[in-house]
Amino acid sequence: VLVPYLQTLDRSSRRRVFHDLSVPMILRQILEEHGLPDGSYRFELANGHYPPRPFCVQYEESDLTLLQRLCEEEGIHYHFEHHRDGHVLVLADDSLSFPQDPLLTPFQGDAPPENRLPAISELFQRHDAPPSHPQREAGNRGAQHAGDGAANQTLGKTSPMMAKLDPEQIYRDQRSRRHLQRLRCPQQQIHGQSNHGAMRSARIIQVAAHPLACFNDQWLLTETRHQGQQPSILAQDTCALIYLNQFSAIPWSTEFRPALKQARPSIPGYQPARVLGLAGQPPELDDRGRIQVRLWPTTPADPDESVGTWLPLVIATADGWIDPGRLPKAGSEVLINFLDSDPDRPVLCVGLGQIHTPEPVRPREPHSDTRLLLDWLVNRSD
Repeated sequence: VLVPYLQTLDRSSRRRVFHDLSVPMILRQILEEHGLPDGSYRFELANGHYPPRPFCVQYEESDLTLLQRLCEEEGIHYHFEHHRDGHVLVLADDSLSFPQDPLLTPFQGDAPPENRLPAISELFQRHDAPPSHPQREAGNRGAQHAGDGAANQTLGKTSPMMAKLDPEQIYRDQRSRRHLQRLRCPQQQIHGQSNHGAMRSARIIQVAAHPLACFNDQWLLTETRHQGQQPSILAQDTCALIYLNQFSAIPWSTEFRPALKQARPSIPGYQPARVLGLAGQPPELDDRGRIQVRLWPTTPADPDESVGTWLPLVIATADGWIDPGRLPKAGSEVLINFLDSDPDRPVLCVGLGQIHTPEPVRPREPHSDTRLLLDWLVNRSD
């Protein structure tokens, strides 16, 4: 079976956490871990803003699934450049990364099947209602979200005004803009069939000679399925080789953003973790009262294990009183829970054992007054 180098990322599933890495850095690390040749992939992400994520959880996902999910969340697409001696994986966020020379393809709907001239035999447009259930996107937990702004404005080079904005605001505007572009992609999508062997995904085609003028335009191929048929050597009659392809395309003027096809992992129950720090010492708390832990730690503990995730505490107490001395010590095993099974919402579950309850103050008993008796004895006249 002939597959690209990228298929090697789909061999097995794993659990791990990336710390303080941007999405392009995570993608590059994954490709390097699988030993892909340096010339077999290329990044073209100069126009986007990709801040480091505090953490990124991979749970029972293959590296290929994680790569596709992160690309979809950030609006990054990838395609292949095919050559006679190999292929190159291109990860980009701009339409300029696609081959710019259009492929002229005429429409011949009434051509006989034996016609071997490269042409489009079927072409139609289908209108689908957008889904009503939006899919949750990844985001920094605890960040304040402002308005989306003008999400329909194209993102060019960073202007002096944009350079003065808060980096988080620039990132939120970018995500809002790309989300709107993602919704626009399927609105004018066309589908068709042809026998042109050069029809490949990420290629621009120029449709010609179609009876409807609206189809005679430049289109970006977003999906292509190839199929062929070869006559058997035992067949009596010799028939010609048959090749067909089915394709989908969007207008070239529409900015392409990949659809959200990869579901985000759901992490149920409790997951093991280890508190980081000098073993046996009280844990270090940051300015937000969080503890740094290592999720899914190795056994035994790695002495160089120093990078972890800062998690908020969920403490089971009846009176709300927290004794810092009774928090889990560094090096101890703890349990992590993901709120709503969301990989972006981990919390550290802490049980403090017996609750310190002060002893109740016993009410003071009233003292008996003996002064009247003494006065009676002193003043008694015998």
